[in-house]
Amino acid sequence: MKVFRLTKTRSCTVAVLFAAILIYSGGELWQTLTWPPFFSFDETLEVDYVYQLTQGHLPTFFGGAQFNPLKLAYPYNVQWRYQHPPLFYLLETPFFKLGDTLNHPIRGIWLMRAFVYLLGITLILVSFWVARWAFGRSSKATYIVPLLVASNRCLPSVVFNYTLATLWVALLFGCTCKIIRTFPRKLSSSTRFFWVAVVALAPLTRLSTIPIMMLCCGAVAILMIIRHSQATLRDWLHLVILPVVIAVLSSSWFYIRLHRMSGNFTGSQPAWSASHLGRTTDISLLKAITTASFYKNSLAQYHKYELDQFDPLRLACCLLSHAHSPSSWGHGICQKNRLQRQAARSTERIADRERSHHLAVHVCVLRDYGPAAAVLQAGWQR
Repeated sequence: MKVFRLTKTRSCTVAVLFAAILIYSGGELWQTLTWPPFFSFDETLEVDYVYQLTQGHLPTFFGGAQFNPLKLAYPYNVQWRYQHPPLFYLLETPFFKLGDTLNHPIRGIWLMRAFVYLLGITLILVSFWVARWAFGRSSKATYIVPLLVASNRCLPSVVFNYTLATLWVALLFGCTCKIIRTFPRKLSSSTRFFWVAVVALAPLTRLSTIPIMMLCCGAVAILMIIRHSQATLRDWLHLVILPVVIAVLSSSWFYIRLHRMSGNFTGSQPAWSASHLGRTTDISLLKAITTASFYKNSLAQYHKYELDQFDPLRLACCLLSHAHSPSSWGHGICQKNRLQRQAARSTERIADRERSHHLAVHVCVLRDYGPAAAVLQAGWQR
């Protein structure tokens, strides 16, 4: 019975992951075919970032794009992707060279897009691992998470660093959940090393990853405080102090560079944004959240995206997969629970009838043959 249950669980896992990859692949294929290479200024700047790394230097804002093989006219001659950390672009460098992008830009950019696709597949697999540590191996929610991740329309099909940043956030959450569940006795040395590596490289993926990293490190620190009687100095060193110190040392040079070039650690250009884009980026957080235009400008881009970038293929794949996944599973779970309750009530009724029958027989024997015979009859029934 246990072997059958394990086989059934593995089959369900394979089916869910296959459905999630199918959803993701369908959406990526649709976006890729409707978004030609170098059509987007942002993607061109991402490829240009990789190109400048191959030339031995990081890009600068006012330096503009140095790699524009199709000689397309873009509205601004600036490189605003310079503010992103270099980890994603370093990983893309081998694909840039392998595709000989300098001489064959179209072939090269397709190869670079393929790497982003592989990152998305990795994200789906990692999300299932995260869900198992977050919700438990036997939870049905574990099987829904990969489908939700695969249906995310914000995962790009082009050369953007969003997928790597999302993957790193998933790794941070997964490692945190695993540490919380296994600390201290079942926490292996490999988990400790992997946690240090994930935290150390998190600030080099994207600026928005840093708050998530701090949140996860804070959760681990709170765990150590709560279980202070079990936490040793070695635990504090490996799980809190060392990861944070390495993360600061590995990325501080980049953010100091941004501060020198723009006057802030995010690399934004308030004066240029105000004059060319009509954006006000140098206001305080309190002033921003109390201004109506802040919400209007923030939500306008999503409204435009929904109108211009409707994705019917991903929606169709999502609906077809969900027809046999979360919704049907939810119905199946309810049906299974209802049948289990009915079976339990039926078993209780049968047991009650048997007890009543045995009691009646016992009373009859006691009445007709005396206490000794009743005792013998009760022992025979047992």
